Amino acid sequence: MSSFPLTWILVADCGSSRLFAWEAADAELAELISPGSSAITTSDNETFTNDLASYLKAGLDSDSYQRLILISPPEFLGILRRKLDHDVCHLIAEVIGLDMTTSTAEAIRKRLPAFH
Repeated sequence: MSSFPLTWILVADCGSSRLFAWEAADAELAELISPGSSAITTSDNETFTNDLASYLKAGLDSDSYQRLILISPPEFLGILRRKLDHDVCHLIAEVIGLDMTTSTAEAIRKRLPAFH
């Protein structure tokens, strides 16, 4: 059994999101279903952010991940973090203040820290 905890990587901005799973330090990212939609407009920002927070909490409750990395523009990170459940916040291992919602999985992987 690997000592590398299953990590979810949420890449989001105010209207779209992508979710990845990372299973080993040298592994590629596996894109999971997106918990948000690029069709959601800024006027639905509150609902969108609540939906992301609920999705992350449900994943935690079902033991789907053990560590979380957030990648988002700084202004949206502040909004999102205020919505996150306390227990979800404890799993945040890294916060990257960039907009990478349209980046490739490879480009996102290159930005991740060197966890062991």
